[in-house]
Amino acid sequence: MDLWNSKAMKTVAVISQKGGVGKTTLATALAVAAGEHGRQAAVFDLDPQASATFWYDTREAPSPAVASVQPARLEHMLAAARESGCDLAIIDTPPFAKDIAFEAAEHADFILIPSRPAVFDAKAVVKTLFHHGSS
Repeated sequence: MDLWNSKAMKTVAVISQKGGVGKTTLATALAVAAGEHGRQAAVFDLDPQASATFWYDTREAPSPAVASVQPARLEHMLAAARESGCDLAIIDTPPFAKDIAFEAAEHADFILIPSRPAVFDAKAVVKTLFHHGSS
């Protein structure tokens, strides 16, 4: 599947109900990779820990853009990114927040569920899929 087969902004939500599986690392790495391939990317940090925002604040490069966003503002922020010509919006979500994960999934074209190869992480993937697939 060609992610860039249309000019419309694509939105990727990185979701897992387990902490420590690399959601923020994956989100920021994808945004940097998109930029290296000539695409404008933005990361929307919905996690109250604001790790992606901290990463941006300590990074010495102006892109990709990262914004700490309250879930209630996500739809508005995605629309603003789309209007500004953003190619890829990546939503970084917190663990243990089903309502925030559901909000992110509702706005996503693609959902990534990172996991480590461990029993508890695999259970978290099943739990994430069950909660998002049952609506």
